[in-house]
Amino acid sequence: MAAETHSRRDDKVANLTIDFWQGGNSSAYTTSGWSGPEHIGCWTEGPAAHAELAGLRPGRPYHVTLHAGPYLAPPHVTAQRLGVRVNGYPCFNGTLEGPRKLEFDIPAGAIPPDGKASIELDCPDCVSPLGLGLSGDTRRLGFSVWSMALEPLAEPQSETAPISGPAMEGGTFRFRAAGVCPLCEANTAFVAERDDALAPEWHMIWFRDRLRCVNCASIPRERTLFWVVQKLFPNWRQLRMHESSPNHRGASLRFMRECQGYVASQYDPVLGFGRQHPSKDYRSEDLEAQTFADESFDLVITQDVFEHLLAPDKAIREIARTLAPGGAHIMTVPIVVESGPSRRRARRVGKKVELLAEAQYHGNPMSGEGSLVTVDWGYDIVEYLAAQSGLAVSMFCIDDVTRGMRGACNEVLVCRKKGAVPKL
Repeated sequence: MAAETHSRRDDKVANLTIDFWQGGNSSAYTTSGWSGPEHIGCWTEGPAAHAELAGLRPGRPYHVTLHAGPYLAPPHVTAQRLGVRVNGYPCFNGTLEGPRKLEFDIPAGAIPPDGKASIELDCPDCVSPLGLGLSGDTRRLGFSVWSMALEPLAEPQSETAPISGPAMEGGTFRFRAAGVCPLCEANTAFVAERDDALAPEWHMIWFRDRLRCVNCASIPRERTLFWVVQKLFPNWRQLRMHESSPNHRGASLRFMRECQGYVASQYDPVLGFGRQHPSKDYRSEDLEAQTFADESFDLVITQDVFEHLLAPDKAIREIARTLAPGGAHIMTVPIVVESGPSRRRARRVGKKVELLAEAQYHGNPMSGEGSLVTVDWGYDIVEYLAAQSGLAVSMFCIDDVTRGMRGACNEVLVCRKKGAVPKL
């Protein structure tokens, strides 16, 4: 639900409390997606509400206490989902059935050098009382927010303790290793926890999504992909980059902030392919039939996308078409069958999807229903991508726990388009 909660408080930096009641100070912070302050607080209006904060300490984690309650109208509306992102970092996701005090942390890596924080409350179940036939109120109400308090935590300390674990401690399975994070570039610790007993030899499997940097909350595949990009294209900030289906965290967030030519796309047929979303920073694209011109990009990034495509052959050919000479597609994808042959789990038959194996779903930044897994990939993905696209494909397999690059299915694929050949 929320990132790791810190217990250290820092009394040297003043707290910030935002009051959303009538006569409070919320108008100095709220921007879009809010109704006016009332005696019961301030309602979010529409699917997203935003607040802008300034004067925070860069590199400092914060503990947040948020008092909020959903708009309910039984039996029509008995609960609402709420998501909170800070500068793109997901900090909270949950379903509220009544008023609650929510507590979560903002990781240190979320606060940039300018000390500003953009807080977004996602309210996908917002509803209009008029639409329910309950009153003439046309507002699409999500949550009544009463107050939000930010309490600074102690600055992350350099982690020098050796590798610890995996081991069971008080019923929780823990692993910890000190190192330097490739993403936030901090001296940090990489920590993984489970609440259920798990044999130590299985740690590589659950590390993939659980071995988090305590400073920026990144996970292994994000750090490994970023490390490969940095090594092969150290000038990535000046390049034209297209990332398909970014998840507003980890490597994606750093690319968004620092790459001058960054373009994000999401599969959004309702918006219409080739169109820019009017309020969110993405363009709607079908990766298998893109609207971008030939040779539009120097780098194309996909993170755990190719296991969800019904036509990966079309997608890699489209990516090759949009790459400039010398450019590369750099991707992560779960290699779940390793040396065995890749196999389909689903295929397109006409306008329908036919399941060839039991349905599996992974997270989807555009839908709470998730994304269907269509292919179980093996190492033969290298030959497949090269044959379909004409690109030169290589695979990076890195295991370095001191940089948090350890876990199952942590390979990074690099698909290069032929460019200038060196003269030796």
